[in-house]
Amino acid sequence: MSSAGLSGSRFTCISELGGAEHLEKVRFIGCITAYDPQTAVITLHHRYVLERRVGQTTVLSYDVDVDATIALEHVDFNECHLRDREWVDVVGYVIKKRDMNSTDGSKGFYVQATQIKSVGQTFDLAKYERSIEGRIEMS
Repeated sequence: MSSAGLSGSRFTCISELGGAEHLEKVRFIGCITAYDPQTAVITLHHRYVLERRVGQTTVLSYDVDVDATIALEHVDFNECHLRDREWVDVVGYVIKKRDMNSTDGSKGFYVQATQIKSVGQTFDLAKYERSIEGRIEMS
């Protein structure tokens, strides 16, 4: 990913995206659980197991919808295949929906991606989770 695409973006985790400002530029990592090629919407997920004490764990699960329309113009499909269980690095803008009282079960925001790149086979999920452990919301 070019440094120009990362300029001004705030590295965050999926659990923090709901608290971001409208049009805030963010960068985060997530695992693809769904991709609709007709709408170019990708659903990213992060299931985080937090061991609070020996024998006591909490499972936190977060999802975010990503509109990949713009980013797909620049995706290298030799590197990023947009398939289930692929971990991707996303740069984009948080878009707050105007109708926050929707009854369709959707969140009040999504991310408009400008760049999407596979994190590759060397991605160390455990190391990534340790780096964001203090930032995961405990709700």
